[in-house]
Amino acid sequence: MQQLSKNELIEYTKKATSRIRNLPLETLCTGGDYSRPDTRYPITISEKYVNDILDLYLTQDWLEADTEPLLDEIESVLGGLDVSVDSDEGWIELFKLVDELSANS
Repeated sequence: MQQLSKNELIEYTKKATSRIRNLPLETLCTGGDYSRPDTRYPITISEKYVNDILDLYLTQDWLEADTEPLLDEIESVLGGLDVSVDSDEGWIELFKLVDELSANS
């Protein structure tokens, strides 16, 4: 993944989140069936979103909690959703943080 500027990361976050925001919470909270050994992550749209955007956040060398607390908090929520996309609280928190990010940018 490439290094982005702060503004590029913010715009990417807003755009990517807008694509999934109107999906029903039940859809977002549905993880893939990994009972078969040949099944590969990610399967569902929510897993793909979390995987893609979290990978991008994790590769930004400049992103630090003390200098970018809101982006760091978004990264933390994404990390929780990466472990379990079935957390409706996690999705609600993510959308709240992205709204805050939009209002501040």
